[in-house]
Amino acid sequence: FNLSDTQLQEFPEQIQALTALKDVDLSCNLIKNIYLKDGLNFNPTRLSLADNALEVFSGCICRLTNLQSLNLSRNRIPCIPNDLRQLTNLCNLYLEGNQLHDLPEVVC
Repeated sequence: FNLSDTQLQEFPEQIQALTALKDVDLSCNLIKNIYLKDGLNFNPTRLSLADNALEVFSGCICRLTNLQSLNLSRNRIPCIPNDLRQLTNLCNLYLEGNQLHDLPEVVC
């Protein structure tokens, strides 16, 4: 599902109801925050939020336990939460171009 480069300013609430989505590309937008509704079965295997304006690594991303690939490159993220360990299927994590100070042990 590709919504890249569409000038989105927030994570689209509508796609969270599309439970069959496996590949979600929201790169090259203006998204600053991510809010995921509780009780929905939105759980893609690939999520790209590269080239946005994210200022935090939202803990709600760690609820997406099917994620195998997560791209948060070129945002403004200063730190990664320890909750990242909940993403047990994660094989690829892209964080280059952020303002990271320290990485939690789970990433190293």
